[in-house]
Order: sequence, then structure tokens, then C-alpha cells
Amino acid sequence: MLIVFFSLIYLLLCDCRLKTAVKLGILYLLVSPYQPLPDDIFSFRWRRPFDIRLGWFLWACGGLIVAASAVFLVEAVISSPTVGRESEEAETLMHLLPLIGSSNISTFCLFGILGILAPFCEETLYRGFLMTSLTKWLPLPISVTVSSAVFALAHQSPGKFLQIFIFGNVLGLVYARTRNLLSPILMHAWWNTGVILALTILQTQGYDIQKYIL
Repeated sequence: MLIVFFSLIYLLLCDCRLKTAVKLGILYLLVSPYQPLPDDIFSFRWRRPFDIRLGWFLWACGGLIVAASAVFLVEAVISSPTVGRESEEAETLMHLLPLIGSSNISTFCLFGILGILAPFCEETLYRGFLMTSLTKWLPLPISVTVSSAVFALAHQSPGKFLQIFIFGNVLGLVYARTRNLLSPILMHAWWNTGVILALTILQTQGYDIQKYIL
């Protein structure tokens, strides 16, 4: 049992590291010809987190409330059809099932990878680079929509496309307002952490969490 546990942890870390390396490698190849980069690309500013107009912390809180409300409303209205073929993303999540709530170490690893590493890499790529680059040629609303569609497609979860697309749009709008990647990263981190926490609680209560993933 212990061998299986550490094998799953190892596979998860390898999978996440590989995806992270590929994303950052592609990102580096795309932006390296344009060094030095403009100030509005990959902007991280820690000052004035509670400013009403541009505070990254306040906008992350507000954005999370809006995104959660919109996604839960869609979940309540739309009944997603069962997907006959498991996507790669769903397959990856299925490998996480034995780790969720199985021990403090596994839960801590999931929080670290999905709650910190994934939000940082994905928001840097999809909002910091892709959306910002699209605004050079397209109006802001279209740039937000296109980058959100790419973000949703990249998750390869057909049954959750609309929900991820909506979440991506809110992330994009929050970033467009604050021009600070800390806002969408914090939103994304809170979202992923909330999902892991909810699944862990459901798992410990004896619920079948597989239906909440697929």
C-alpha cells in the first residue's frame, strides 16, 4: 500500500513537472525574441492589495465570488451529458482519487501542486502572455474570450468546458482591470484549493467523488 501511495505521488509530480516544463519552455521560446519585455507583460505588483480601484487582493476576492456564483448557477441549470470517452485531463484526475484524503502528506502535496504551482503557471501563460498578446491585435473583450476558450480547451474536460470557460472569462476580466497577475493567480489558487478541500471532505464522509470529477 505504501509503495502504491508513493508511486502515485511520484507519477503526479512527474506529470505536473513535465507539463510545467513544456508550458514554460514554449512561453520562453515565444517571448525571447522580444526582450526586453513591455511593462504590461508578466506584471506582479505586491503594493496596495486593498485599494478599491486596483487592489489585487480585493479584486481576487470579488472575482472569486462572481466566478463561483456563475459556475454554480450553470451547474444547477445545465445537466452535462455523460462523456463516453474519458479525456486525458479526467484520466489524470482519476489517478488522484486514491490521494485525496488518504493522508496528510498526500493532501499537502495536492495543495502544493494544484493550489500553488498550477495557478502560477497557467495564469502566467493564459492571462499574462496569451491574453495580453491578443490585446495588441484584438479588442479586449474578444481577447478575454479567446484566451478563456483556449484555457478551457487545454483542460480537456468536455463535460466541464462551459464552467471552465466562464471561470477563465472572470479571471481575464479581473486581470484586465488590475493589470496584475497576482489577482488571477490568487483567484485560481483559492478555487483549486477549495475544490481539493471539498473533495477531501466528501471523501472522508464516504461520498463517491468520482462523479464530481468527470
